[in-house]
Amino acid sequence: MNKITNCLNNKSTIFEDLEASYKIKKKWKIIVGDVLAKSLWFNYIKQDQCVILINHSCWFSEIVLYEKKIIENINNMKIRKKKVERIKLIMENQTNNKKKRQYAVRKNYDNMIGR
Repeated sequence: MNKITNCLNNKSTIFEDLEASYKIKKKWKIIVGDVLAKSLWFNYIKQDQCVILINHSCWFSEIVLYEKKIIENINNMKIRKKKVERIKLIMENQTNNKKKRQYAVRKNYDNMIGR
């Protein structure tokens, strides 16, 4: 019986994290602002850490300036009992976001007539 209680407590914690993640994702622009929302994407919350996707490696050093404010804004929303204490950054894989371009443009060929 004790194992069942522990399992149910674990599940409720997971569902609480999922619900908090959903609410934060909806209000992400309000939490970080419009400028940062273009480069930082909320991924999920797990226990006491917030996982954020970034699009450029420069954010690994720049986030130090904004980290306390982001954590404060998340905790002030009072979505869950447990507070976020740290932020984890993950570099987004950009291979899926490549745009299709003409071969000549990709290879920087000068395809103008007469040159």
